[in-house]
Amino acid sequence: MESEGTPELLRMARIAGLPAKGAYTLREVARASGTSYTTLYEDAVAGRLQTFLPPGRTRGRLVKPEWFEDWWKEGMENAG
Repeated sequence: MESEGTPELLRMARIAGLPAKGAYTLREVARASGTSYTTLYEDAVAGRLQTFLPPGRTRGRLVKPEWFEDWWKEGMENAG
């Protein structure tokens, strides 16, 4: 069972059938959150969603759950 402090992305990932892990691809985040891949990618490129590219990779940017949480909360605040 998840604690109250569990990042939203980990809860979403569990519901989507994804394993809990330290970082997710943009496609996994899209699947878990219901947010379009294009929106996630554009926000990552614009610097609104923090991502990282593991050493040696040229594609497959990753998002840590806490970074998604920050982005998600900011979007919710701006929507209201």
